[in-house]
Amino acid sequence: MNVTDVESLNALEKSLENQLADRISSAFDATKRMKSDAFQLGNYLKWRYPQTWNRNKTEWRQLYAERVIVEPDVNITIKWYGTAEKPEWNRILSAKEKSE
Repeated sequence: MNVTDVESLNALEKSLENQLADRISSAFDATKRMKSDAFQLGNYLKWRYPQTWNRNKTEWRQLYAERVIVEPDVNITIKWYGTAEKPEWNRILSAKEKSE
């Protein structure tokens, strides 16, 4: 992959965004199946919205498992991919593709 090409770089960023969003969703799904607030969303609720927390703290595990919706918003930007304008590995890969 030629990371100096804007289209290739954008495709790589999109691919990474999708993979990361899937991993985040999978992690939350696993904790919800176990009814375990491993990411401490309950503590955030307690700190930020104490009245809401007090109303729901006794059944928080159940509410977390059934009603919490996580929608990962991932935005990856590759800002640095090396220091060479025309990297050596790019030349080697291009030569290999031409010989095949």
